Amino acid sequence: MNNETGNFYGVQNTCKAIKNKLLSYINTEYFGKCDALRAACADELRKVGVLYQEPYIEANNAYMIVENGLYTADIDEDVKKFLHLMIERNLGVFKNPYKHQIEALEAYFKGKDLFISTGTGSGKTECFMWPMVSKLVLEQMRSPKTWEIRGIRAIMLYPMNALVADQMGRLRHMIGNEGGFHDVVSELVPGVRIPQFGMYTGRTPYPGKFNKKKNEEFANTLEEHIINKDDYTKEKLIELGKYPSKKDLKVFIEYLRSGSSKLTTDPSDSELITRQEMQRNCPDILISNYSMLEYMLMRPIEKSLWENTRKWLSSNSQNKLLFVIDEAHMYHGASGAEVALLIRRVLNKLEISRDRVQFILTSASVPDKCEEDVSNFACDLSSQSRSKETFVIIKGTKASLADKGSEFEPEVLKDFNIDAFQGNWSEKSQAIREFGRLVGFSLPCNFDDEVEVGNWLYKQLKDYGPMLRILKETRGQATSLKKLPNIAFPNCKNYDWAENAVNVLLAIAPLAKDLNGNMLYPARLHLMFRGLQGVYACLNRNCNCDCHKASSLNLGHIYIEKPGNRCTCGGLIYELVNERTCGALFIRGYVKPEQFSEDCFVWNEPNQDLLETHFYIVDESYRRDEKHKVAWLNSMTGKLDTDDPTGSDGFVQVVYTNESSSKAANGLTVNTFKKCPKCGKANFHATDFSTKGNEPFYNLVSEQFRIQPPVQKYIDQTNQGRKVLLFSDSRQRAAVLAKDLTEAADEEAMRKALTMAVNELQNWAKVRDEQPKLNYLYWAFVKIAYEHKLNFFYGEDAKWLERDIETISNKKTIKYNKLSEDSSRPQKYDEHLLRQLCSNFRSLTDAGLCWIEPYIDEDEEEAIEIEKELLKNKIFISIDEFKQMFASWAMKVMVSYYALDANIRDTSRKHIATYSGHRFGLAEDEIMPSSMEKLLKEIKNLVDDKQIEAICKILKKYLKPQQGRNNRYYLNINKLIICFDEKHDWYKCSRCSSIFPYTLWGKCAHCMQGEPKLMSKADLEGISFWRDPALEAIDKPSTIITRINTEEHTAQLSHKEQRQEVWSTTEDFEMRFQNVSVDDKHPVDVLSCTTTMEVGIDIGSLVAIGLRNIPPMRENYQQRAGRAGRRGAAISTIVTYADNKPHDSYYFHNPGKIISGEPRVPWIDVGNEKLIYRHLNVIFTTNFFDKSALSVDEIKLDEFIQNYYDKFIDSIKNLAIEGFNGDILIPEYLQFDFGKYKEKFAEQLEKLKDKFKKFPAQYYDNDSDKKKIKSLLDAFLECGIFPTYSFARNIVGFYVESSDGKKIEQKPQRSLEIAISEYAPGRLVVINKEVYKSGGIYNFYSKFSQDGNHPARNFFNNTEYFKENLYCCSEPRCNWMGFPEDTQELKTCPFCGATKLNKQNMLKPWGFAPLNGKASDEANPEFEITYAEEPCYSYIPEKEQLKSLGEFEHLLYCKRGGDSIIILNKGTDTSGFTVCKDCGAAVPGNKKIEDYVGIPYCDYKNRNCKHSSQTNTYLGDQFVTDMILYVIELDNCKVSKSLWMRRAGRTLAEAMALAGGRLLDIEFTEIRSGYRIRSSQDVTYLDVFLFDSLSSGAGYCSELVNRNDDFIRVTKEILDSCPNNCDSACYGCLKHYWNQQNHYMLDRHAALDLLNWAEKSELPKNLSYDEQAKLLAPINYLEALKINGDGFKHYIRYNGMKIEIVVYPDMRIEFNSENKIFISDKELKYDFPNAYNKIKQSVVERIHTI
Repeated sequence: MNNETGNFYGVQNTCKAIKNKLLSYINTEYFGKCDALRAACADELRKVGVLYQEPYIEANNAYMIVENGLYTADIDEDVKKFLHLMIERNLGVFKNPYKHQIEALEAYFKGKDLFISTGTGSGKTECFMWPMVSKLVLEQMRSPKTWEIRGIRAIMLYPMNALVADQMGRLRHMIGNEGGFHDVVSELVPGVRIPQFGMYTGRTPYPGKFNKKKNEEFANTLEEHIINKDDYTKEKLIELGKYPSKKDLKVFIEYLRSGSSKLTTDPSDSELITRQEMQRNCPDILISNYSMLEYMLMRPIEKSLWENTRKWLSSNSQNKLLFVIDEAHMYHGASGAEVALLIRRVLNKLEISRDRVQFILTSASVPDKCEEDVSNFACDLSSQSRSKETFVIIKGTKASLADKGSEFEPEVLKDFNIDAFQGNWSEKSQAIREFGRLVGFSLPCNFDDEVEVGNWLYKQLKDYGPMLRILKETRGQATSLKKLPNIAFPNCKNYDWAENAVNVLLAIAPLAKDLNGNMLYPARLHLMFRGLQGVYACLNRNCNCDCHKASSLNLGHIYIEKPGNRCTCGGLIYELVNERTCGALFIRGYVKPEQFSEDCFVWNEPNQDLLETHFYIVDESYRRDEKHKVAWLNSMTGKLDTDDPTGSDGFVQVVYTNESSSKAANGLTVNTFKKCPKCGKANFHATDFSTKGNEPFYNLVSEQFRIQPPVQKYIDQTNQGRKVLLFSDSRQRAAVLAKDLTEAADEEAMRKALTMAVNELQNWAKVRDEQPKLNYLYWAFVKIAYEHKLNFFYGEDAKWLERDIETISNKKTIKYNKLSEDSSRPQKYDEHLLRQLCSNFRSLTDAGLCWIEPYIDEDEEEAIEIEKELLKNKIFISIDEFKQMFASWAMKVMVSYYALDANIRDTSRKHIATYSGHRFGLAEDEIMPSSMEKLLKEIKNLVDDKQIEAICKILKKYLKPQQGRNNRYYLNINKLIICFDEKHDWYKCSRCSSIFPYTLWGKCAHCMQGEPKLMSKADLEGISFWRDPALEAIDKPSTIITRINTEEHTAQLSHKEQRQEVWSTTEDFEMRFQNVSVDDKHPVDVLSCTTTMEVGIDIGSLVAIGLRNIPPMRENYQQRAGRAGRRGAAISTIVTYADNKPHDSYYFHNPGKIISGEPRVPWIDVGNEKLIYRHLNVIFTTNFFDKSALSVDEIKLDEFIQNYYDKFIDSIKNLAIEGFNGDILIPEYLQFDFGKYKEKFAEQLEKLKDKFKKFPAQYYDNDSDKKKIKSLLDAFLECGIFPTYSFARNIVGFYVESSDGKKIEQKPQRSLEIAISEYAPGRLVVINKEVYKSGGIYNFYSKFSQDGNHPARNFFNNTEYFKENLYCCSEPRCNWMGFPEDTQELKTCPFCGATKLNKQNMLKPWGFAPLNGKASDEANPEFEITYAEEPCYSYIPEKEQLKSLGEFEHLLYCKRGGDSIIILNKGTDTSGFTVCKDCGAAVPGNKKIEDYVGIPYCDYKNRNCKHSSQTNTYLGDQFVTDMILYVIELDNCKVSKSLWMRRAGRTLAEAMALAGGRLLDIEFTEIRSGYRIRSSQDVTYLDVFLFDSLSSGAGYCSELVNRNDDFIRVTKEILDSCPNNCDSACYGCLKHYWNQQNHYMLDRHAALDLLNWAEKSELPKNLSYDEQAKLLAPINYLEALKINGDGFKHYIRYNGMKIEIVVYPDMRIEFNSENKIFISDKELKYDFPNAYNKIKQSVVERIHTI
């Protein structure tokens, strides 16, 4: 359906439009140059489950509303009276509340603890806000004396600052100064003190004691960012809850400026803004997060808060502290346990028992059916004994629906205009009235009153049968949209009518609202997408597959997902790769380098011993090259033959070469071509067909953006209020996403705008008898931007464009020639012009839109001169032919040399160059391309070099040297015209697949060799994705949407200086996303977030969510989806783009489980002794320093060690168990050894002291730009003495410095185990849209050390960071690595006994930095991806430590604590990294750091380094962690140690990590795994070990031990069920990015066999006759041996002999027999070439024996 039918905004059109956008993108971007492959894949791509799933629709559960419910509630009359006054003033209390809101009030005032577990959008916030505020007012009324005592009466605890800020907004609206709450209090209790609240977080100004200068700075900030803003901005700030709730903010600012140390807070102020205010005037309501609460409990400066609260609590035994924990499900594992222990410390600090506190917990993400587990979780989190039943779990009562209602025939709506529902109110109300008339509603309604119409519609719709059935089907559960028409209209025979009627119902339902403003149908449309996983082909062109459509490619069946090694026809399946610019197809094969000859085997799967090689599939366009080798690939065996097998079936003719090698993205060597064998293009680069990067997701999001209805309130804004909120699961991914989406949006918008500008310029030139010169184009572009209100560029470039738009707007008559006399333009415009004209793949010419011609006035001397010059040299070329030749030449020099406009800076060219080292501009001898010269000689018979020189002389007149570089020439845009003609013919070359508006004497204008054909309509479909939107923009300018502005919203940008900024960068972006800009900046259209915006934040009319991957947990998905559709006027769309990993694949194939599946059971690791130790450490440390009125955050580590260490150690030794409140601080069921605790604490302190003395520079304060030692608090946090809340320890930063090197500008951080992959030298790092290439091991503070000239030297001289004795076992099956316990050299592997050990260095990075200390100035800098390999664990447990697992016969396990794990990044091909031992500069590989590589930092002393001291090393770390070890015992007499065992072990380890993630509903990368094989005489042990990815421990493995049975069950499910039913492993089950180096090792069936043995001593059954026949069949395609059978046995026939051959399961011990040949199934399946040679060798040996 389309806009003309009035269904543009209908859900079906929405689904179709978004789906088609992705399909169109993939068809153009990936298949556009290969028509045959595109045709072969077309049907497959459109199948449900390949690129997309059927859309699902799901609505929030509706809950029962009780009319006038507060009047009948069982609560105190004074509370009722107060709440009624709040209702009258519309202060967040509703006349008709939900039943569960009344139940919460009733249970609270009966003294119960509450757990509110109703769904998203169900009013959970009111369930704690109403009791909390009522509690305060009730004390005012009943206990005025205690009310006058300051104290915290309610603590609201949140897991993140974004939620704190959101809650502050709610408090400001409900009890702030603006709304009338003060009047309510005055009416009830005249003259009483007003309740006050305050936010106490890291963002609260300001830390430390009173400071006059800081006060003044903060006053200036408030004045600049709030007071001085216009009324509209202030109103919006108030509306969003961002305006501080002070009686008079101006007066408060004057207080700040007064300089008084006794800052006066007005008694009528609702909000306390600064820390100093709250320290002097304890707030009644404290809103904080657990990190700040941790600090507040230990610092003396906040001591008054607790003393006041203690005093208030003791003033009346009835006084209770209210503790609100919102979004309680976010506390889990070890981090949740630490929060639970923190709460115990609050009770300890206040010296109260648990019965003096009431808790209210909320969560929309707990399961309905696990009430006991939920209750236990609530008790554990809130310090309550599980035996005391104080918690009331309130799940809410679902609203009931009538059994049946009125009916109507769907036919009445078949022509209904859905889009009218999205118009202004006049159009909308008229459409609603018409709808009511058609379906038979009674119409007594005032259709001018929007609220009344919404209420009327609500009542009418909920009594109609089709709507009732939709509600029942979709509330709280995901339902296929395709099924909905039959559900809504079960008796309708015409599906199309029913579908259209459902569309109308779904469009009108969001407009129906009850008396409280709640929507009848807050529904969301869930759309699941993913990219291509690759393209694979059966090489048997006689393939008998049903859907074989690739005969034109000389291939068999084409697969989008690889099902296994072989096709059903028996042919081998290989991956296809291509040269994107011409569409040339290649087979990606793998060969043994030492056997790479003309008669070798080509594997179809990689492994560590094979070399990737590209084989070009020969077609009619191929021209023989002497450097190429022609061969025929046997499709059944993979054997490469040089003899032409004409007449034989099953062969594919290929071309290969070994002249060139390159590096793949994963760093491995690839044997490939220098030039494309199809089109001859240099800089050949073959890519696979897996969709990469963020561009596919951008196209989904941009269409989601375009297709959503405009917001009438913002109809005059550029993008009419459309918004999309995006989520990713890492800061770096969200940052890259913001950058990539902005660039993609700019490119798309500029393609349209420049095409429109060319059209405008041509029309202008035609009217004025001018020529559309290219140098005029900028001002035509400015005019287009002006007319269509388009915004482009950033910073100064954006301001430049705005000034030029103003210039255009003031011109009555536009003369582009006059305006262009000033040639200056924004740099970003130049970059886009280059991108649109010089791209070798996506230029305006490639899109069949525009091209360049020479400016020749045929009536002027210039044309005559050209003709004379040509004739003079006997060059018989007409002016028209010259123009066509020139157009071709101009295109070639632009694409090859970016040689356009000498005035454009080369930095702009670098930003868009496709590869580094690109040469810009033409040299004198490069003016004539060799291919064009060859063509001119062949076609035009220009054999005389002087003739070529004459043409060069003419062409050179159109060139201009760059200023300062006279030896490089660029096209002079003053002498070029730019052409556009929608109806012009376009030609496509069969050789290079390029398109052009002309041919050159019948030859291709690009490659000069192919013979192009006129493009048909079908041919144009290959470029429709780029072409059609630009043409549509010209035909229908109203369809243009300006560039989409995407910004990052992550913790990387959340820092703010409390005195100088009211809002952090993320808060600024968030407000601009809601169309509030306090600095006159453009609105943000798309916000790219991590979890920062996931929970609890209400973003008004938002109706579009985009997920860049499937989140780790179901509640993550449901919370993210729940951000949309709260108050919107349309069905919300949730677009998810699944990643290429098993987690995403599982939910892509099972969308209902992520959309509306049961959330996980909440749990916290409260029995973890290590965590309890940390919290006790805080208490005793705080008590020690309290005696001296000192604070752990103010004492520096060096000061502590020097002045306090000995006394502190003595105080620890003298601690008595009677000295602390164990009943509160220690969970009741834990056996606690106090003496052991004291020893452990003292031991940790001693280690810290020793480490500091050895290397003090590592303890510099990271948050200071100066050389300062860290505080004792920070040091204790980093080494795990104090609680870490599962934040990773061993954090290292990636340092980006200011240009003078004096301060840190950006410093993203990662735990070391992740950083050695993500920040490794050679990798790219994106920060706030800037790209950096990692090029150094560095810490900002090291250059300020004593040896600052050599900032890396101290680290290399310290064995903490640099170890030279890392031993690695060379036996692949072992993988042991470790350090000797003494100084003696190791001779043998202590694990497997191997005698060959490799010795290497290991460097523990202290930080990372960019290459040369700055951002890359190239668009696509070269990079190398390396990653940490599987971890090594070398401890062997004692037999008595192992426990049996259920009924498993051979599976044991043990839980280990404190063992060492080594994780290494060994670099590409284990070549490590070369690091300068002086400055830290680093490059991947074992190669010299060249002199041109600078120091990896900015230096104010202008120091440099000659890299005279270099070393090769691995990057890694050895850390201690908790883990689970599973041991499988294998009988050496029954089980083989063959290829099977390593495959089984590796696969089981991967599956167990995935199972742990799925069982605990966490990201699978949170649990790491590894395996090892160790042997004794009779038994081989295969161990699988798992550990938490965080070195601080998240408690996940501890939980898995408690759920062993479920864990093994889920592991089996993963191995047993693959959505693609693959025969080994695929991206649908086990493969993913992080295990790509082990893809060739994965075999889910082998791992299942291993588990079957562990459980029942079961070995795989013998293979059937048919199974053996299938594995042996390929041998018959080789000449030497022939296999046949008699139905019972198989025989080899060779030289007249007949020998029986048996295929047996590889897991079994190998058989030996003189009369038979035995070969294992895995050998034939995975290693056919070697298996074949082994069989052949056995046959030969038997012949010799005979």
